[in-house]
Amino acid sequence: MRLSALQVPAWILSLLLASFYSVATSFAAEVKDYEVLRYLYLHTPCGMASVKRLTGPPDVLRFHADCQNLTAFPDGATVVCTKLEDDRSCRVEKEPTNFHSLDLLRNKDQK
Repeated sequence: MRLSALQVPAWILSLLLASFYSVATSFAAEVKDYEVLRYLYLHTPCGMASVKRLTGPPDVLRFHADCQNLTAFPDGATVVCTKLEDDRSCRVEKEPTNFHSLDLLRNKDQK
């Protein structure tokens, strides 16, 4: 006895589709560590870093990175991602340190 697609009850098809959707979205649900590393390397003076995930509220992801550039980030950088599934929502919590007083030591011709 063969069943065609039209003879399968609709509730079975909807159950299969719902389970497939939940499995598919569970794999891409959170920002990954390598995405945070890419953000730090491309958009901050942090340089190469090691990243650890911090615990916090369930609707926000927080990461701590030990940066290679200790001048800009002496204590490391904390990255906060407000959307769990989108790495474009990630931002550095504290801006990098900038020493403007060192510019005063340069000659006016070097600027």
